[in-house]
Amino acid sequence: MSNETPLIWTSKGNVPLDSVKQEIIWDIQDGYIKVVERYRDENGDIVKEGAHVYSRYGLTGEPAIATF
Repeated sequence: MSNETPLIWTSKGNVPLDSVKQEIIWDIQDGYIKVVERYRDENGDIVKEGAHVYSRYGLTGEPAIATF
């Protein structure tokens, strides 16, 4: 087993995971739930960010069918 420090890919290249701070932001609305995962370096600059959006109603084919 290795004792190497885990790395994370950021805008500044691979950096040790323990050198960045992770923030999780939830945005819960009637129609969707959005989760933003953000990483900041020691200066507070955002070096990585990702988001996932989940529909609370699901998807239907009705709008697509209406166009045919």
